[in-house]
Amino acid sequence: DFPEFRFVLWSSLNGADRSSASDLTYTEETWNTPGSATIEYLAFSDLRNRQNPAKKLGFIEEIWDCYINHYEGYDWDDLEDEEVQQFFRILGWSEKSWEG
Repeated sequence: DFPEFRFVLWSSLNGADRSSASDLTYTEETWNTPGSATIEYLAFSDLRNRQNPAKKLGFIEEIWDCYINHYEGYDWDDLEDEEVQQFFRILGWSEKSWEG
């Protein structure tokens, strides 16, 4: 499921969602500019104590890792475990370039 809620402007978030986003270290600027927050470089499993605010916003591991992290927090072998490595190969990635 595409996380439409992630692409709502900060000013349109309700107070609880804004608080959860802040707990994830988002600011108005980074929320309104997807891909600019450093937390987006982490896989969901690496969020640790920040998983709860992510879940409050509606994120689950599969949605976060695909649409937010784009699997950047994964090792090459982990991509195989998630059954997505084949798609990265099609896009020209290899173990060497991924881990590079």
